[in-house]
Amino acid sequence: MDNKFKSAFLLGGFIILLIAFSVFMPSIEENGDTLDYIDGEILTSGEEVVEEVMYVHIAGAVNNPGIIVAPVDARLYEVIEVAGGATEDADLDKVNLASIVSDAQKIIIPFVQVEENSYKYFIDNELVNINTANVEELETLDGIGESTAKKIIKYRDEVGFFKSIDELMNVAGIGEAKYNAIKDDITI
Repeated sequence: MDNKFKSAFLLGGFIILLIAFSVFMPSIEENGDTLDYIDGEILTSGEEVVEEVMYVHIAGAVNNPGIIVAPVDARLYEVIEVAGGATEDADLDKVNLASIVSDAQKIIIPFVQVEENSYKYFIDNELVNINTANVEELETLDGIGESTAKKIIKYRDEVGFFKSIDELMNVAGIGEAKYNAIKDDITI
């Protein structure tokens, strides 16, 4: 009887172990939904994926200017959409709609305005974003001509976005004196 008791006990323990294993271990499919894996963690169909976001200040020719919450690595065109789209007088040819926007960035969408057969790119007292400005926008800075503006853009394309405004001094042709002349007129 002793052997029968041990066999029954072992068999019962094995069955309990199998039941516990099947209850506590996730299956590959649950209710027909395949489970997702994020950073090595299993997400069931009822769980939400928390997406990383960034905050961007958008101004100028958009329908709802202000602070925008956007997914990390959003493109400029996506940020404009979140801001209610561009206004009818937005000059979208002056910005790179495919550029990747960064957290805490201020973006100014220019208006198309004809003044004596030329475009007006900026509203007075607006800062020039050295991470997004094109050649014409950079030329509005004191002492920055077309050649230096192209060097700024080339540096930005090769190295990446400026992390601080004083990094502008890494661009050939921009020394401390030129930087000091424009530092109050630029942003990142």
